[in-house]
Amino acid sequence: MIASGKPAALYWQNVKAVIGVDGSARYVRWETAPMTDEAARRVTFSFAAPVDDAASWNLDLDLFADGLLRAFPGASATVEGELGPQPSDALRIEIPMGGGAWLEGLVTMPYPKVSSVLALTASAAEAAVLARWIRDFYAPSPGLVYFTSDLALDQGATESFPVSARRSL
Repeated sequence: MIASGKPAALYWQNVKAVIGVDGSARYVRWETAPMTDEAARRVTFSFAAPVDDAASWNLDLDLFADGLLRAFPGASATVEGELGPQPSDALRIEIPMGGGAWLEGLVTMPYPKVSSVLALTASAAEAAVLARWIRDFYAPSPGLVYFTSDLALDQGATESFPVSARRSL
């Protein structure tokens, strides 16, 4: 298990980022944790590179974990065994959301450099925290982050949608 720091516990409106570069790993460190909403609808969100450029993130689980742990004090990243019918490397992640709440996620890599990141049973606001970090500090370009959710798939959506390239989500 990889772990770093203690969880912060304030609200999303008070987030202040400190941006830095450590070797090839880009990261942002949140000085306070985002707000969580207990009453919000919770679904599973999936973030990935565009289907026609699936390896564009050039994912490396160690670099992803390192950047995540630097960005979110108190977060954890644990390497999982092979998952699913297609053997894949996986990383279980937990990010403190403040007030004792945690965002749980799973990063899977079924093929070298090809990946998806799941925010499990998350509100849209919680998933946006992860999406923003991926977009701004992990993906090589903001236009290379797409998402969908189990709710969208249940309602018949067959495509992923680009995460906004604007600074706020």
